[in-house]
Amino acid sequence: MSDRPRAVHAALMLACILALPCTPAQAQAQAPDASRGHAALVRLPAVRARPPASRVPVAVAAPAQPAASTRLVRRPAVSPALSPATPLDLTRVPANGESYAHITAEAVNGGRTRFPVGPGLRGPSVLRVQVLLNRALFAPGMIDGGWGQNTGVAVYWFQAREGLAANGVVDSATYARLEQVAGRPAHTVVSHTLTAADVRGPFVSLPGSIYAQARMNCMCYESLAEKLSELFATRVELLQKLNPGVKFDALKAGDVINVPNVRDAAAPAR
Repeated sequence: MSDRPRAVHAALMLACILALPCTPAQAQAQAPDASRGHAALVRLPAVRARPPASRVPVAVAAPAQPAASTRLVRRPAVSPALSPATPLDLTRVPANGESYAHITAEAVNGGRTRFPVGPGLRGPSVLRVQVLLNRALFAPGMIDGGWGQNTGVAVYWFQAREGLAANGVVDSATYARLEQVAGRPAHTVVSHTLTAADVRGPFVSLPGSIYAQARMNCMCYESLAEKLSELFATRVELLQKLNPGVKFDALKAGDVINVPNVRDAAAPAR
């Protein structure tokens, strides 16, 4: 028997076994005889067609919700690793009677710190805390005499490192430790005699594009006030507050100005 009759015979046998009312003997009788060649016709039994599959869309079950105990909770983005047990206190603290208008070199150096010192406050007490943080290597950003989130975060991590109650608000215990770590400076505001390096330019108008700035051949400042602001990590507005009537862009080597006593205030400018 050639390959083709064998295949037809096998197909008929399988059809009888699965679905057709015939016996293997009948399938053998219906199979083509090899002696007749390949011209013999093969009658395949009729097959009952199955009904078409339903086209009604099947409802997709909603994904199971995680259990309440495993559901993620979105917390305020204050600091990426704050401990939930000792959150940073972002609420306002009671007014201490101070304001930004009270900031003078004499008031800052001669007054006493009023506790607690924290969010919502401005004035000499906040300025003292910011200077101590800078000297303790927990810089609160640009010193400005006003409590901001950077100051609160710096206080929090200082408290955490020193084993104090970490809440981001300065009490008397935190302040005492801060003074100790900062080297107990005699004054918060000091006099600084400007050097030739302090006032050296060039001072140019910077292009607005950062790509154009990158092509410049100097790390330039737009003004002397801007350079002194960066040198003492202090906002220009506070420098002006500590030096009433001084025109910063007209200063020259040998002039004396009041500046916050940051950790590098006495170091020669580079």
